[in-house]
Parts: sequence; C-alpha cells; structure tokens
Amino acid sequence: VADALAVTLNQNGEDSPVLRITRACRLMKVLRITRLFRFLERAMTLSLSWKVRFGLQMSSLFFVTILLNHLLCCLWWVVGIHGPTDTGSRWVEAMFAEHDAGMTWHYVTALHWTIAQMTLGATDVMPVNSCERIFTVFMLIVALLFGSTLVSWISALVVQVVMSRGDRTGKLNKLRQYLRQEHVPPYLSAEVQRQAIDRLGQQEWVDEGSVVALPMLSRSLRLELIYATRMPLVMHHSLFRVWGQMDPRAVKVLCR
Repeated sequence: VADALAVTLNQNGEDSPVLRITRACRLMKVLRITRLFRFLERAMTLSLSWKVRFGLQMSSLFFVTILLNHLLCCLWWVVGIHGPTDTGSRWVEAMFAEHDAGMTWHYVTALHWTIAQMTLGATDVMPVNSCERIFTVFMLIVALLFGSTLVSWISALVVQVVMSRGDRTGKLNKLRQYLRQEHVPPYLSAEVQRQAIDRLGQQEWVDEGSVVALPMLSRSLRLELIYATRMPLVMHHSLFRVWGQMDPRAVKVLCR
C-alpha cells in the first residue's frame, strides 16, 4: 500500500506530508529484517547441526555488514545532496565539481567512504561542512561499537567450534596413545582409527532421561511431546494402527 501510494503521488508531482509519511513507511520495511533474523536464529537452534549453524551465522553476518554499509552510504549521500551547509559547499559538489560519472559513481564513492569509516581505512572523500563533520563523528562511533561487537561475536563462534572439536580430538589422541602403547599392528591400527573417526563424526543419540529441561515442562506439554516421539514407533506395527483407529485414547495411554 505504501509503495503504491508513493508511486501515485510521485507521478502527480506532489511533495505533500502524505508522500513523506509513505516514504518513511517504506523505510520501516527494513525493520522486518530483524524479525527474519530472530526467526532464523530460533530455527537454527532448534533443528540444525552446529556446522550448518556456523555457516549460516557467518553468511548472515556478511549480509548484515553489507546491508548496514549500504544504508549508511545512502544516508551519507543524502547528507551530501540535501544536507544543511554552513560553508556553502557539500562533499558531493566538492568531489564531483570537475567530473560527474553518474549515479553509479556517486553510490560507489559513498560506499567506499562508509566502508573506510567502518574499517578505519583511507578515502579521498572529506566532510566540508559542520553537518557532514557531525555525521563523520557519528560514523566513527558506530564503527567502534559495531567493530567491537563483531569481534566479540566471531570470537564466541570460534571458541564454540574449537571446544566442540577439542573433545573429539582428545578422544582420538587417547585412542592413538592406547594403540601405540599396546603395539597394535599398523593395518589394524589404521582400521580402528578410521572407524573411530566415522563413529565420532556421527550425531550422538540423546536419551530422554539425560535431557534436564524436560521435567521443567508442563504436564500437558510433556504428554504431547511423548505422543509425538513414541506414537510413530507404536504405529509402525499394523496391529497398533488398527487399534489406534478403533480406540485412539487407549493407544495414547500405551505410549505413556
């Protein structure tokens, strides 16, 4: 609705408060991305292995970085075109006074400036008025906060991966030490290690009694979980399938 209204008002050449409100509503769509990331994070925690989660988290981190730099470079370009100036000049005018290669060159230049601020890199774009200088200071603060958060988040991911692989490596080292200690023939030692590596790579079967969080659930939710986990095993037999059609309640009592 906001897109259609904005297009209609633009075609009519109007610059009314309604048009500005519709533009703000279109910008609010960006906030939906945060909901998407929260949903993906919950889905990854519930159903995916740690390797897939690590890959998706790194991909989402790359996407968020690109999106943030894109939004900030657009703001920087708006400041350079429409921002207030107390010196009579703006960075766009100073940068493209002699040559103007079009909107693509404007965008790439603004993006280069934004990434340079985020990474403390070099750029030939300089603020030429107070508004642009204030925005530059704001960018440095954002870069400081974003950079520290990024480093801590990546460090936590790496520590998690190292800890998960460290347990597997320790078990294999114990096995190799035992094989050397007992002077196991090389062909048998290689076969034992190969099978151990395959078994350690498989996902460990979690017993219901070892899940500490299950007793914390309500009785109704626990019963529903029991039916969901045990009913497929019971219904695998044709006798219980027929029984379930005749008396579903009795089959549920059996699953308990």
